[in-house]
Amino acid sequence: MKSQVYNIISVIAITASFIPLVLVLVKNLWKESAFLLIAFYWVLSGMVNILDKTGISKPTMELITIVYNMFDIPIVLGLIYFSTKSFRIKRFTRIAAPALLLAQLISFMVKGWNYDAAKYVLAAGLLIVIYAVVCELSLYMHKLEHTRHEKAMVFIHVSFLFAYGTFIIIYIFDYYIKVGTSSVDNFIIYYISSLIAIIIASIGYLAKGSSRNFI
Repeated sequence: MKSQVYNIISVIAITASFIPLVLVLVKNLWKESAFLLIAFYWVLSGMVNILDKTGISKPTMELITIVYNMFDIPIVLGLIYFSTKSFRIKRFTRIAAPALLLAQLISFMVKGWNYDAAKYVLAAGLLIVIYAVVCELSLYMHKLEHTRHEKAMVFIHVSFLFAYGTFIIIYIFDYYIKVGTSSVDNFIIYYISSLIAIIIASIGYLAKGSSRNFI
């Protein structure tokens, strides 16, 4: 029963990961770099998850997942860098993203390409992403009025906050609270959180309006 639930939820979540890009096409947002890059971020996530459904060998899939996880947080920090108007947040993400990537590479070189080598850098990365998103959201909250662009970005940043807040729970169960069924449970939580995050982000895309509407 649990495996059936996992298969259904994973397929729905993977399919949903392409919705932001569809909305970019439908709403003519190609020239809106932040929305386009974020849409491609979800597409990349979906494509990596599709590979897990293709029968690819387990060692190869593990390596792909490790590499993807290594780049995932620096990519999100890069998205925050391109979407924020705050010099302080730009400076923070510009330093944090390459620093995390370098730290992870060093850890892999020392401990090998395995999940345990990502343990501590991943924890730091999750906290850094949440900190950056909270800082960005706090800037929006201090304004009384928002443009459509700002309203849309609030939803997108909330989607990141929800996703990475949930990833902390998954991280704890992955590395510190291991039980017999934790792997399947973690994947179910991952896909559910990803689906909810994509729905929240998609609301942001809908709130943005087309590229012809600049207010």
